[in-house]
Amino acid sequence: ILADTAQSIVGSTCTVQSLMPPGVDPHLFSPSPQDLRTLMRADLIIHNGLHLEGKMSALLSKLAGKKRTLEAARDIPVEKLLVTVPGGTITDPHVWLDVSLWQIVSQSIYDTILKTLPIESIQIAQNFHIWMKDLETLDQWAKERIKTIPTERRILVTAHDAFQYFGRAYDIEVMAIQGISTDS
Repeated sequence: ILADTAQSIVGSTCTVQSLMPPGVDPHLFSPSPQDLRTLMRADLIIHNGLHLEGKMSALLSKLAGKKRTLEAARDIPVEKLLVTVPGGTITDPHVWLDVSLWQIVSQSIYDTILKTLPIESIQIAQNFHIWMKDLETLDQWAKERIKTIPTERRILVTAHDAFQYFGRAYDIEVMAIQGISTDS
């Protein structure tokens, strides 16, 4: 998701590489030696933050002192973040499921990319504006489609409790069989 966002913003101006292939659980991902080499060669390391990367959190913290890194969710106002259990202190990291929050993340990614690649700023700005318009269109489309479902039938049952932001944004009750962590 982060790589798709970054690639949409930078377009052909640079290469974006994701360490985690599709289908890999970011909570459980452990980087290989090749992944570590890739990170050390990167001009910018973007990660979600909010403990999504689980086993990589310590490594990402160490790299922040040596490399330009971005915790992409850092600029989301705390009052817009959800906790994993009522009264808990662990923040739900699945912010991309609320398009309005992903727009905030996208802005952070854009701002950081501009600081990293200022020579490509015109193309990157054009790409960013297209990306943000696409996100606005997606958000409106989702709201319109979901409104066609009667409110009392808007229930999402899922195994992994990753859809609370989606539920809040689009007025859907979310019922998860297991908790926030896929370790369980």
